[in-house]
Amino acid sequence: MKKLAKKLLCLTAVLALTLSLFTGCKSKNEKTLFEYAGQEVTFQEAHVYARIMQYQAEAQYGAYFGDSMWSMQVGTDSKGKKITMQQSVKDSVINQLKQIKVLAAHADDYNVKLTKSEKKQIKESVTAFAKDSTGKKVMKKTEADKDMIQKLYEESTIASKVMQAIIKKANVTVTDDEAKTVKVYKLVFTTKTTDSKTGKEKDMTAAEKKDQLKKAKSALKMIKKGQSISSVAKKFSVNSDNEESYTKGKATLGTKFETAAAKLKKNQVSGVVELDDAYVIIKMLNPNDTTAAASNKSTLLQEKQQAAYEKVYKKWTKDADKKWDDKKSVDQDLWKEVKFKYKATTASTAATTTTSTSGKTVPCLQVVVERPNKKPLVATWGGISLVHKRKAVIEDIPYKVYGGRTELVKRLLAEKCELCGSTENIEVHHIRKLADLKKKGQAEVPKWVQIMSARKRKTLVVCRECHVAIHNGTINKPLS
Repeated sequence: MKKLAKKLLCLTAVLALTLSLFTGCKSKNEKTLFEYAGQEVTFQEAHVYARIMQYQAEAQYGAYFGDSMWSMQVGTDSKGKKITMQQSVKDSVINQLKQIKVLAAHADDYNVKLTKSEKKQIKESVTAFAKDSTGKKVMKKTEADKDMIQKLYEESTIASKVMQAIIKKANVTVTDDEAKTVKVYKLVFTTKTTDSKTGKEKDMTAAEKKDQLKKAKSALKMIKKGQSISSVAKKFSVNSDNEESYTKGKATLGTKFETAAAKLKKNQVSGVVELDDAYVIIKMLNPNDTTAAASNKSTLLQEKQQAAYEKVYKKWTKDADKKWDDKKSVDQDLWKEVKFKYKATTASTAATTTTSTSGKTVPCLQVVVERPNKKPLVATWGGISLVHKRKAVIEDIPYKVYGGRTELVKRLLAEKCELCGSTENIEVHHIRKLADLKKKGQAEVPKWVQIMSARKRKTLVVCRECHVAIHNGTINKPLS
């Protein structure tokens, strides 16, 4: 009977093993964490991204925030609940993977493939990652092998290429008129106030608005009599956020403000302009700031490209977003297993203690950061006797610090090339160290090297033409 029982037990075990092979029992790493727009993301994929972000954040902020960095609050959700740094990073991982998966899935739509050189670069990056200390930690913690890391690298690269293909196809441009930048100085006499009970913004009463208009008119009279607009602003306590540069349709105070400003010439001052929620006086500083326009053109182009990309991406994910739920769409039990812990390399301790001052012991708060083989860092708050001194002499004269401009700043402000004397497109040529100027076997020492050696300076103020020539080794300008 016993022999029969043993045989049955063995048979049951064999059947169970066979069944598991056919059903394909998944390990935790292979389990689906979430599905989005028809694309599955495994736990291991998300885990790798999460650990990379964790270790990068710890390297950057760990020493500053200390052991509690992952439990510290970084915001609140729609229900007013606390969002920790750990939760914020994990949410970023989910959003990043959603985007990568969707973009990679549409690679064929834009005929996107990895080139031979990109594949080679990815292999080199994977090898470097596996050798790097952070990479080793990530792979050990997530049980990821090189093949998994390579897959993530490839997918991320394809997603990036699809994004660029979308932007290229959109072919957006920015005209000079769109990039035209206006610079003004404004005095804003608001007609809004804050409700002391609710903390919400509300309109001033008719009497309060009348008083604001009276102030604005008085300020305008002072400006017309020759007082500087900045001093008037200070006098009426409206001297914050006065200067503003904006492109068409993007002024802080709206289109009415822009229309009034557009009528002004350089250095001209407007009358009192009535807006929906303020009375404003405008001084035109520059109706066409070409320097700022060049920078704004680049910014506006990026904004347009981002908008073009988002239009296509949202079209792809429209149905998926309707079904998506931040809590229910992700396997929370599985995702909770990813926890971040950080132990600061230097421990800081805060304690209420006492310190000696003027021969007496008084309470204070001290924070001590212990350092290996060094004296501890000590910060003390308090430790000052609060006993009243009747004969104390009050000295409220602030200590003045005078600092002149550095030599480099003075040379830059001269706006002149130190090689050819040109005053256009001034830049600064830098070298790492003066020793780099001395090259063995150099037949003729260039003039720019002679100047930097003579001055014993690692910088040289030059025009764009000379700067390019220096880097190309074709400089032949005579000494100024």
